[in-house]
Amino acid sequence: MLLGAWLGASIEEGSDAATALGAIAGFVAALVIARIVIGMVPNLMPAPQLIPLQSRSNAFPRSTTMTEAVAADPILDTDFIKEMARQMRALDTYGTYQGWSVEKILDPYIMTKERKAEIPLVGDPDDTTIARVKAFYNAISVLIEKECKLLAVPLVHLTHEGFGRALITVGKLVAVDRTLRDVHRFGFASLSKMKDEADKILGVAIERIGQYPAVAGL
Repeated sequence: MLLGAWLGASIEEGSDAATALGAIAGFVAALVIARIVIGMVPNLMPAPQLIPLQSRSNAFPRSTTMTEAVAADPILDTDFIKEMARQMRALDTYGTYQGWSVEKILDPYIMTKERKAEIPLVGDPDDTTIARVKAFYNAISVLIEKECKLLAVPLVHLTHEGFGRALITVGKLVAVDRTLRDVHRFGFASLSKMKDEADKILGVAIERIGQYPAVAGL
């Protein structure tokens, strides 16, 4: 390439255009010569080989499928956990949860002792935490509808300090009435504990609807 540039400059008496053209010509000539040499000399450039899938490195393990996750923890296959995952995905307006596992999506609900220790005893809940509380009671409302085939309407009312009530009405009947406090620390020790709490609320609601079906049907 340098030789081509020198020749171009010599022919056109130092012209920049001639120098550039000479450099390009030299570069092309170098590529042609390299190609001829590679073709004449055996094993100078070995042919690429396909690596079979069986010999794939363990440095990049395959992702866990939903079936395997359910086999590891059957609670993920319950109606409540499935509905909670749907409710949380509904809040994901930017597609952040795409490709996430159910455990990762519901991880903010897990409030271990270590996590609680990092949260002050007194504080105001942010919008994300309030949305998680509403998603919890929305999921319970959906399960009530599946059980009794009646429309269940959730209502969560909170002060800025995190105190308030969660109501679920079916017709004119208040099927769920829960007092909320310290919502900024809302969470459960595990997914199993969260499901147990939801089952308890659901059981009381279904029993109340059974006691007052006429009111619930209004």
